[in-house]
Order: sequence, then structure tokens, then C-alpha cells
Amino acid sequence: MTTTTENPSIVCYNVSWEDSFYLSAGLAVKIKEAKYVPDIIIAISRGGLVPARIVADFMLERNLLCLRAEHWDVGTKHKKVKITGSTTNLESKNVLVVDDVADSGDTLFEMVKYLKERGAASIVTAALHYKKTSIFKPDFFIEQMDKWQWIVYPWSIYEDTSDFIKKITAQPHTAEQIYHRLGASFNLEIERKLFDIILDEMKSDGMIALNKDALVQVR
Repeated sequence: MTTTTENPSIVCYNVSWEDSFYLSAGLAVKIKEAKYVPDIIIAISRGGLVPARIVADFMLERNLLCLRAEHWDVGTKHKKVKITGSTTNLESKNVLVVDDVADSGDTLFEMVKYLKERGAASIVTAALHYKKTSIFKPDFFIEQMDKWQWIVYPWSIYEDTSDFIKKITAQPHTAEQIYHRLGASFNLEIERKLFDIILDEMKSDGMIALNKDALVQVR
């Protein structure tokens, strides 16, 4: 996981699949050591889906549900958190909520409020990363980030990378220039093979187009 970059507008903090697994496993271990035993684990979609599944595995908990909370686009904050999805009866249940990151903190704050309104007996929150800029501090987390950075998790690599590429291709760039800019301007680390796949998918999805020898943003 690295963070160095050149004059960034947004600095990325890169997390690999291996990093993600060990962060999630470590989160489960911390919760177990605290002797918290949930009746149900709720994954916050979309970021918390993978961590919650790994946490559930290490806690041998089969009762895993998902609620969707929309809050962030890349570098952009929505005004309100919207929670959707169906839940089982939470009356008198001990609930563990898992997300990938406490960023602004609004998502976890609103999720706790949402679950309290549905009668949960106790609600414990957990995240892989806690940013000190967050208004909400999870009960459990693995890494604390003292300054704000955009975390790039492997489960959102296409969405995040394509958004950064669209920023770059507001002006025409060759593929080589784009690849260099991702690292130099945003500290986004990506294998060249995956980068080429993402470019092809962006062209297929109508986000960028080839204009002579350069790629430009379409939408």
C-alpha cells in the first residue's frame, strides 16, 4: 500500500486483493478478541460486501445480510445518504455492521440510526480504514488515516480508474500518456494489462473514443 505522488489533485491510497483479505481477517480477529458475538452481520453495499463476507467467514457467522447506502462518487459527496434494502426482524438482535472505510462518516452514522429505529439491541460498527476526517469513528478498524486520501480498493478498480481517466481525457491523451498520468498525478497503481482492459471497456461503454492517435472523453 503506497501513497507517494507528484502534485496530485486527488492522492490515491492503493489497496490490493491480498491487502484487503488480511485487513478483513484482522478485523474479524479484533472483534472476536473483544468477545462481541453478533446475531447478524450487515454488509454495507457496495464497499462492505467483500470485507463483510471475509469477516463472516472468520467469525463462522452464517447470518449475513446486505443494505445499500449511497454516499460517495470519486471525489464527490452527495448531500444525503440513502439506505435501501430489506432486513430481517432486528428486534433485540446484536448487529455487526461492516464497511470498507469510514470516510466522511455519514454512511455509518446514518446506518446506525436506521438500525436503531428497527429495534436492534446493540449495534457495533467495523471498517478496514478509519479516516480522522470522519465524523463517525467505528468501534473496530484496522488502519487509521491521519490525512484524507482516496482509497482504491480492488472491488472498485474499474469505476475508480475510469473516473480518473475521464478527468485526464478532458484533453486528448495517448494511452501511454494516460497510463503515466494515472501514476504521476493521482498515484493510482495499476498493472498495464488491467489498464489496457479498462481502456477497451471504456471505449465499449462509450466513455472515451479514439480521435486520430489520442483518446478523448465522450461522456
